[in-house]
Amino acid sequence: MQLALVLCFGIPIAIADGAHHRIPNIYLIYLAPIAVLSTGFEGIFLLFPIFIFWLLLHFVAGLGMGDVKLLTILALLLRLNALHLFAIYLGMLFVLTSFHAGIVFIRYRTLKAQIPLAPAAIAASVLYLCAPWGVFLTE
Repeated sequence: MQLALVLCFGIPIAIADGAHHRIPNIYLIYLAPIAVLSTGFEGIFLLFPIFIFWLLLHFVAGLGMGDVKLLTILALLLRLNALHLFAIYLGMLFVLTSFHAGIVFIRYRTLKAQIPLAPAAIAASVLYLCAPWGVFLTE
């Protein structure tokens, strides 16, 4: 179910962020309650620390607010309720974002100031869910 939701909502989000550097709130408004309900009662307690982590990156590293909201919702949807699961996802996100930045650098011969994060976040989510450990950890 999580993979279908990530693909259904994630592809339009990734396309919009790649084209306009904006994540439409309408997708996040529909996806947020589904993510909270899919995690059960623990999702409410998980929401705050994850949001604070991404919000801290917003102020320190320049992460966009749309990315903060998307990554918080994805963390709930993927049930990243343990530190090692969050670290696995964060590592995947880092590798895919670095790969995307490398492609942008090769294509434009310079590193743009803004690189859309949603395509890498969606790809990391799909990879996390399709990886062998994702089958056991999200059930």
